Order: sequence, then structure tokens, then C-alpha cells
Amino acid sequence: MMLMAAVAFAFAACQKPEAVRPTPEPDPTPTPTPTPGPDDDSRKPDCDWADYLISVEFTADETTDYGVGTVDWATLKHNEGKTVFEILGYDSYDELAEELGEDPLSGDVQYFGNDPVTGYDITEPFNTNGAGYWCNGVGGLSSWGDDASRIYTEDFFSDETGFLSNECTVGVRPDHIKAGDSYVVRMVWQKTEGKEVTRVGLEAKVTIEAFVDPEAGQYDATKRQTGTFDVDPVELTVPVNVFYGGVQADLSEIQKYLQLTKYEITQLGEAVYDDESGELLKGLDVTNFVNGEAVDSNAGGLGGNWMQDPVTVGAWGVETGSFFVEFHASFDAIFVSVGTMPGEEGAITDLVSALVGQTAEYKQVVTYIPEFDAAPTVINLTYNIHFVEAE
Repeated sequence: MMLMAAVAFAFAACQKPEAVRPTPEPDPTPTPTPTPGPDDDSRKPDCDWADYLISVEFTADETTDYGVGTVDWATLKHNEGKTVFEILGYDSYDELAEELGEDPLSGDVQYFGNDPVTGYDITEPFNTNGAGYWCNGVGGLSSWGDDASRIYTEDFFSDETGFLSNECTVGVRPDHIKAGDSYVVRMVWQKTEGKEVTRVGLEAKVTIEAFVDPEAGQYDATKRQTGTFDVDPVELTVPVNVFYGGVQADLSEIQKYLQLTKYEITQLGEAVYDDESGELLKGLDVTNFVNGEAVDSNAGGLGGNWMQDPVTVGAWGVETGSFFVEFHASFDAIFVSVGTMPGEEGAITDLVSALVGQTAEYKQVVTYIPEFDAAPTVINLTYNIHFVEAE
């Protein structure tokens, strides 16, 4: 099916842009496997643009950044059990690629596009990074910089041979796709032998789905438990030469009481207080207790202390601090950290050495108020810190 002169004129304004999009870095997530189309994809009387039609379908969410999946010309089969190269009379894809030559738009074997709306072939210069076209979602030729661009195919040339590689990428335009829509693009392999022309068509369809964050909803704020709760004591074994970085214990268990989503967990690090009264209005409050008495925090994190010995609050410094306790809540983690104070050049100070064999009991109370005047969630935490000889 040759492109008519009038059609060539219609596509004349859709030339290859001066600069196409940069090829994005490969997505580390697995490539989706194309879903085969209906079983009746074969020689169709109602398919007027190809003798053999292969349909593939992909799904992608509305946040997809370019590539959706790939088609492997060396293994993709028509429903009659033949690959593209077998249908066109070759023993391998490499043989087909060699026959295609360096210019897929000319010669006895050609590779070009087709417009589903008009039914005409697209033999304009390719406008993706490789061999392929940007289309408007129903197959009409567009370009990457065009607001109409929705979907594309892209075959890359091999550096060694100059022939097309066996993988065809199917992708979409970021920020130009919408959940619920489906976009179609067509490519054609054509072989001409004398007066006989054989065409194999690929119709790729991408359906866009709403983005669902796999982490969202892990915790449901509407199910937050109010009241006071005691968490089982946390046991930490700390060698006395573990400085600063400390030993951590995961406190994610308390999330079952807080019932936070991944977005609301940031509130843990952003407690909000009334500037005048200092009263907690929204967020998190951590109160430290030593020997049953509330003490002001003098360490890092959201709450914690430098301790002089297991029962005495100290301060940072080799003369006043032997170990620290810190409560941390970040974007995706809640934990306690305990470590010791180093002396000069990493030496163990007398205060720290005296900790060996002792156990410090340290308590914190975590109070979470997600909204003004809301009932609080109060969580009692106890850390039993066992100090041992340096490793």
C-alpha cells in the first residue's frame, strides 16, 4: 500500500523536530509483558492496512515516565505461531534486519507507520530517537514537542551493524496521559517481491490506569487508636565502643496505634506548637523520663538525652556524657538509637568504661495529636540498654 502524494502533503508539516527528547535511563522495574490481543488477529478481511495483524496491549499508570514495555521482534509471534521474520520468509530476525538495510523507509523490505484514522501509511522521517513515531493517541503523526503527542514506538539501530535491534519500545508522553484513556500506535513491516507485497502490522495499545501508591493505605489514620498503650520493653545490647552512630532498634510497631499513611508520617518530624503558650497543637511530643522523673531533652532526634551514668542525666562531653538515647521519626522509619561518647582519638573514657556490665532503663512517652483538640494517642516506651565490653 503506497503513500499517496496528497497524503504526503498532509504529513509534510510533521517533520522530525530539531531536538528530540533525551533517552531516559532504563527503569529498574521489570518490563511489563505485553498482553496478546484477541485470538482472531490473523488475515482479516476488515484489516485493510496489513495482511497479518499482531496486536499487543499494555497497561501503565498515569505517572508513567516514557517507556511502558518492549516488543521482541525475534520472539513475538502471530497467533498462527509464526514470528514476523518467518511470515516474511526469513530464517531469523538478523536475516530480516540485514535485508532491511540501513534505511528502513526504502528497499524491498521496509519498516514504517500507519495511521488508524486515515488508513494511510506514515513514511515521514522517524521522529523518535530511533526508528519510530510519536502519535496523537489514535495513530495520527505528531512529535514529542507537540501537545497532541501521547504514544510512541522506538526501535534502536545497532552500533555494530547499522540494522534495527530486535527490541521495539512502546511508551507514552509524561504529563500528557490521562487515567481511563487508551492510546494506539501502528507500525508495519513490508516485503515486496516482484508484484507480491506482504505486510505484517503491529498494533500496540496502552491503557492508562489511575496511579495507586503501593505504600499508601498501609496505615489508615481513620483507624488510629486513642488512649494509652504500653509497648513491650526494647532490649538493646551496646558495646561501649559504639560511638555516635549507635545501635538502633526498630519502633515501627507503634504505627499500629498511630495508623499513619506514608504522607502523614512526616508529621512525626514536624511537631507543631503554639508560639505563645508552647502548648502542643498538632504533631508529636516525646517526653523523657529518668528514675521516673520527666527530664528535658539534651540530645538529638525528636527526644532523648546524654546520660552521665545509667541513672543520671549528663550532657555532651567526655567529662559529662557516657551514652545517649535518641528517638527518631523520619519519612519512612521510626527508631531509637543508643551509642557512647568517644574520648580522644576514639579512646574509651572512664565514664564509658564504667558502663560495662550495667543495664540502663530509660523511658519515653510518645504523645500524638493529629488535629487540634483531638483525643491523643499516648505510647509508653521502655528501653533496657545492656552495656558490654568493646568488640
